[in-house]
Amino acid sequence: MDLKQIKELIQLLEKSGLNKLTIKEKGIEISLEKNSSSLIESHHVMKKEPAAVMQALPEASLKSMPLHSEELSYDPKNCQKSPMVGMFYRASKPSEPPFVKEGDSVDKGQVLCIIEAMKVMNEIKSEKSGKIKKILVENGHPVEYGQHLFVIE
Repeated sequence: MDLKQIKELIQLLEKSGLNKLTIKEKGIEISLEKNSSSLIESHHVMKKEPAAVMQALPEASLKSMPLHSEELSYDPKNCQKSPMVGMFYRASKPSEPPFVKEGDSVDKGQVLCIIEAMKVMNEIKSEKSGKIKKILVENGHPVEYGQHLFVIE
């Protein structure tokens, strides 16, 4: 289950007369509950999102962001980080080829990707010259401020 599906479940809960919704799919259980008082204390939520508490998240989404540096299979000093929160896109349009692929050589200032934030498309440029060793985020997925996007050596 991806973030888009979870958002759709939250919208379904908000529009319905239900106070709680639990979904079990492929060994993953997601439980959503309308409860604004505990939500404010323990979770960060966008203002326009419904008050919902997610008690379990898919393991796949947790694996995409390493929590400890010892879990990294690359040197964080060689990473291009996200300068903002938003949606990560590898190309300017879905029909266009990606700006860069793993193995490509890049120059300092070259566009690597786009991050959409508040309906604005922001070109993210390479901070250094080198070779793209690894792309750490999947196209169309959300990214956080400071999240590692590319390994450039």
